[in-house]
Amino acid sequence: MQINGIGVNSILHGGAPKLDPMSGFDREFDTFGKLPKIAPTDMSNVEGPSFMEVLHGAINEVQHTKNEAEQISFDYATGKPIDVHTMMIAVAKADIAMQLTSAVVSKTATSVNQLLQTQI
Repeated sequence: MQINGIGVNSILHGGAPKLDPMSGFDREFDTFGKLPKIAPTDMSNVEGPSFMEVLHGAINEVQHTKNEAEQISFDYATGKPIDVHTMMIAVAKADIAMQLTSAVVSKTATSVNQLLQTQI
């Protein structure tokens, strides 16, 4: 008797278990390694913004954050009554947004390079 390819009788009688490397191998050899066919997806009924629109909106938001920090810094430097904390928070937000954008661009470039190097 075998359970998962291990001979139970040999274990009960003190022998070493005998593993059957082919147990549980239910596939036929002629279909092994073939990928299933995937039907093409119809994208005409997908709702919501496209990837390009989302990316464009995110870049515009980063640009707006940077411009806002520059304006607050300029106002502070020219003597307008700007709180130092407000200026520092705006500059930190712009810095973090630029770092995040830079990281996303770097990861995207790496992913594109990996895709281009993939051999078919």
